[in-house]
Amino acid sequence: MNDRVELWPGSRYAVTPAGRAVVRADAEQHVAAVRETARAASMTWPGFGSGRDCGHLFDPTLMPHMARRADEVMHRLQTSPDLAHIDHCPPDALPYSPDDPHRQSLLFVHFVSAPDVLHVFRDAESMQCWLWAQWPTGHCNIRVCDVPPCPVTDLGTFIPVVRGQFQIWFEACPTCRRALHRTFDANYAAAVEAAWANPPIPRWARNA
Repeated sequence: MNDRVELWPGSRYAVTPAGRAVVRADAEQHVAAVRETARAASMTWPGFGSGRDCGHLFDPTLMPHMARRADEVMHRLQTSPDLAHIDHCPPDALPYSPDDPHRQSLLFVHFVSAPDVLHVFRDAESMQCWLWAQWPTGHCNIRVCDVPPCPVTDLGTFIPVVRGQFQIWFEACPTCRRALHRTFDANYAAAVEAAWANPPIPRWARNA
């Protein structure tokens, strides 16, 4: 056992130094792939549907109810056995499999109006081209206006948010969209006012 080392500090698994190097290289490759996918997704999605980046509408501090909505959708996408994966792969590519260890290098798009469907893309360019042809269905799933149910309308817009490799696309009627932005503006103004009213104490004065 003298030629074995911990797989990671505090691990109950012991491997050879060569085996640990292989595991570490695989882990680093995985992390790099996830980072590159997230970077590609973040460069692709801003502005679609609503004309600007919507990430602020899901801020966990200023918009906790919307952040929870997005988290609930993500939980379902990652745990549901009933999802239908629509693979938008090139003709010469291998078909997507949820059990494929290379799935971390893929991009996923989910429309909340189609809860059991997840679209799979190999690269940001093909995803972007496909997204330009998508239009709201007219059924609001934001539902924050004061007079539910929301009307079916042709004037709805997408409200997208990114969670790593996943792009989640909510849809809002005009009334809910305006209500959402009003809530954010009010919460942001309140947060700024609170910050000015309770400024942080400088480090030099904390023990004075």
